[in-house]
Amino acid sequence: MTHSFTFNDKKIPILVQPHQRSKSFRMRYDEINETLKVTTPIFYRKKTLDNFLKECHPWIIKQLVRSHDNWVIDLSKYFKVFDQDYKIELAPMKKKGLWENGNILELGGQSPDIKAYLEKWIKQKAHSYFSEKSNGYGEMIHKSFSKVSIRDSKTRWGSCSSTGTLSYSWRLAFAPEEVANYLCVHEVCHLKEMNHSPRFWKLVESLCPDYKDHKNWLRKDGKHLQKLQFK
Repeated sequence: MTHSFTFNDKKIPILVQPHQRSKSFRMRYDEINETLKVTTPIFYRKKTLDNFLKECHPWIIKQLVRSHDNWVIDLSKYFKVFDQDYKIELAPMKKKGLWENGNILELGGQSPDIKAYLEKWIKQKAHSYFSEKSNGYGEMIHKSFSKVSIRDSKTRWGSCSSTGTLSYSWRLAFAPEEVANYLCVHEVCHLKEMNHSPRFWKLVESLCPDYKDHKNWLRKDGKHLQKLQFK
């Protein structure tokens, strides 16, 4: 049986999941996969399910609006990159590209591709930021790395290869700066401890005492960064 809910002209799938221990209907929203999931008893009437889905409409709309607001950045207003405020302004007489002028990003050229230029600029900003931070933390633990790579992985925020390459997601530029710093500490510490042993976490804590708070932020709110969009 196929169900869906239409929101902003987009169909959100509703996945019905009968469970032998369930005695009632429950719904949750999976933000990562943009799917509504309903747990039901093994046996139920179609009419009962239909009524439940209808009653959930206000709740569904509330969840979708909240989720949408969390991962859409309005480029007509100021937005934060590594906790610094920036705003885009059109500069049609300038050469094509995105030019940083204080906290104003001047977008040059006629009919420019805003999103493409912005993503390129963010990646450059992230590379500079994480290179500087990685150098600093590396010196603290007397370890060096081969290079910094900026990626857009959907499964991890960062990584440290056996050859000493530190990789970071450019989306961390939109996280609180202390969270981005924690990720940097995490990957740099892997240069010394290529594991997640108690010794590794003790090393992380020595550089970032409140790392657990930032780790929890990524677990709870990082999903919004993975779905980041610009408008």
